[in-house]
Amino acid sequence: MKILVVRVSAIGDVLHTLPALFYLKKCLPTAQVHWVVQQKAASLLQHQSFIEKLWILPNKFLQPKNWRQTLPIIKELRSTKWDIIIDFQSLLKTSLLMLPLKGKRYGFSKNHCREGYSSWFTHKHIEPVYDNIIQKNLALVSGVVQDVTGTHSCPVTRDIHDLCHFDYPQEHKNTVDGWLEKNNIKQFILLAPNTTWPSKHWPEKNWQQLLEYVQKSASADISVVLVGKDFGKQAQNLAQIIENKGLNVSILPPMNLLTMAYLIEKTDLLVAPDTGLLHIADYVGTPAIGIFGPTLLKKHGAFLTFENKKRSVQISCNHFYEKKHGNIEHEHDKRNC
Repeated sequence: MKILVVRVSAIGDVLHTLPALFYLKKCLPTAQVHWVVQQKAASLLQHQSFIEKLWILPNKFLQPKNWRQTLPIIKELRSTKWDIIIDFQSLLKTSLLMLPLKGKRYGFSKNHCREGYSSWFTHKHIEPVYDNIIQKNLALVSGVVQDVTGTHSCPVTRDIHDLCHFDYPQEHKNTVDGWLEKNNIKQFILLAPNTTWPSKHWPEKNWQQLLEYVQKSASADISVVLVGKDFGKQAQNLAQIIENKGLNVSILPPMNLLTMAYLIEKTDLLVAPDTGLLHIADYVGTPAIGIFGPTLLKKHGAFLTFENKKRSVQISCNHFYEKKHGNIEHEHDKRNC
C-alpha cells in the first residue's frame, strides 16, 4: 500500500502532523508512506527511516518562477497510483497539487478546512473532534484507518509519544556535541526568541530581563544559549545586547532543523514563543516554556508532553490570530499588547 502525506509547510505544522504519521504507521505497518513538503521544512524530514520517500517542492511552488522545478515533481507524483492521499493542510495550494494525482483523497470536512473550498478536492471527509491541532490530525488518520480497514481506531497520547522520534545522522550529532564540548557547555537553557508572525514576538525588554534574571539566579553550572542570531531580528537584537552588556551567554551558530532538534533533545529547558522550535521540544519530550499571545496555547501548544502544558503561558492579546499588531508605530493604539 502506498500512502502520500500532503503537508507542505510550515515547520510547526509539520511537527503537528508527525504524531499522526506514526499512528498511521502503527495501524498500517506494511504501508509505504511518502511525504510531499516544501524546501523550508524539508531538512527536518530528511534521513528519516519512517518515510519511504520525501518529495521536496520549492518554497512558493505555485509561483510561475518555480514552475520549472514544481511541474516535474507533480508529473512524477502523478505517475504513481496512490492507495491513499491525505491532505493535512486543507489549502488551495495543496488542493491544486493533489488535483492531477491518482488515488483516493482524504481531508477534513468543510467546516474544519483552513480554506473551506479545499474540501471540494477530496473524496472522503473527516469530521474531527479536537482541542489541539495534533488531535485534529490524529482524528484524520483515525478516519482513514477506519475507512481502509473497517475497524475503529482510538489513538492514546502516551502510546503515540512513545512512537515519536527522529533519526539523527552521526554528522548532525557530531556538530552539536562538538560545539557543546568546545564551549564547555554541559547543562544549559536554550532561548529561542524568533518567530514568523510579528504579533507572536515576546517584547524585547522581556527577553532582556529574562537574560539578566537567569544570569543572577541560575547555578554557575547552568549555561544560557541564544538561538537564531543569523536568521531573525529579535535574536540579532538580543545578541547585540548580550555583547554590549558583557552577559555570559553563548550564541549558537547556524544549524539546520534536524541538527537543531538534536540540540533541543539535549537541553534542560527551552523558552520560546509559538514557533517550530517550541513544537520540536514537545515532540522530543524536552521541558519547555511556551509563550502564547495571538494564538491559543490550548490549540497550538504542547500536547504530547503533559508537563509542558502546565508550563505554557497565555498572554492576553487583542489581535486574535492576526499576524501583526495594531498600528505599532503609535503607542496610543490600544490594540498593542
